[in-house]
Amino acid sequence: TPTYIVEYIVRNTVGKLVTERDKSPKQLAAFRVLDAACGSGSFLLGVYHCLLDYYLRWYIEHNPDKYPNAVWQRGEEWRLTVAEKKRILTTHVYGVDIDRQAVEVTKLSLLLKVLEGESTETLQMALPTFQERALPNLDNNIKCGNSLIGPDYFTGQLLPDANELHRVNPFDWEHEFPDAMKAGGPSASSGQGFDCVIGNPPYIRIQMMKEWAPLEVEIYKELYESASSGNYDIYVVFVEKALKLLNKRGRLGFILPHKFFNAQYGEPLRALLAKGKHLSHIVHFGDQQVFAGATTYTCLMFLDKAGSNECQLAKVDDLAAWRANQ
Repeated sequence: TPTYIVEYIVRNTVGKLVTERDKSPKQLAAFRVLDAACGSGSFLLGVYHCLLDYYLRWYIEHNPDKYPNAVWQRGEEWRLTVAEKKRILTTHVYGVDIDRQAVEVTKLSLLLKVLEGESTETLQMALPTFQERALPNLDNNIKCGNSLIGPDYFTGQLLPDANELHRVNPFDWEHEFPDAMKAGGPSASSGQGFDCVIGNPPYIRIQMMKEWAPLEVEIYKELYESASSGNYDIYVVFVEKALKLLNKRGRLGFILPHKFFNAQYGEPLRALLAKGKHLSHIVHFGDQQVFAGATTYTCLMFLDKAGSNECQLAKVDDLAAWRANQ
């Protein structure tokens, strides 16, 4: 995904929510951002970069001398400590992908970001006794599994096929991310769930999926309203799942094909979004091509879990001009 798209989506989801009323680190203690199809981690890197900038700016504007564990000064420049960069990463950034190699790439990219701008000298200052790891363990943040299918689907089967179970790789949200999903999940009255779900979900038509994932095709039809109308595309299912994973005030930001606005297979998802008044902001690229080397007609879609009384629509006829104005 192009960097300018990542930055725009992060700015209009994570950026908007953390800057509301100048939120302090304490107020952001339970703030969590998810990419449910994180791939190599470009969106999560964008999230992490945004949060690092926000925290540093907040500390500088609120008497940085009061926060010696979070910031330190080198000459005239204030910088986040290694410990604070680690804390921000493990507190706020979460991802899932069905590809185990992609999960490892995402972890590595985020860990390299922790070390960015550090030297042997600054690491020695941060870890004088070497009793603490220089890099955080991201096993609790970035995980491998099928975001769309939970293990409960197979519990009703007396003898589920072990090979099929391994291939489908169901993901247990409540077990894997208990803090985000506690109190019965995001649909419960407590409103638990993720504050933001962002990303670029896969675009795969059902006709292609039937060739290599016939079981999943039928499972999605059974579990998701958005897959109930014939030849759906998998990205509509990701939108529905993301909405379920958001907390009451959560916000979604995706880049995805705009075909579901008009196609018959998009009718169930359109009905779902209309019912909840979730649409908040659309950037429609028309025939402008965002992805180099691929002909894909896309848009940026922002949804509010709580619903919105109005929707902002921007139609882009000149991609270069739009980029220059962002």
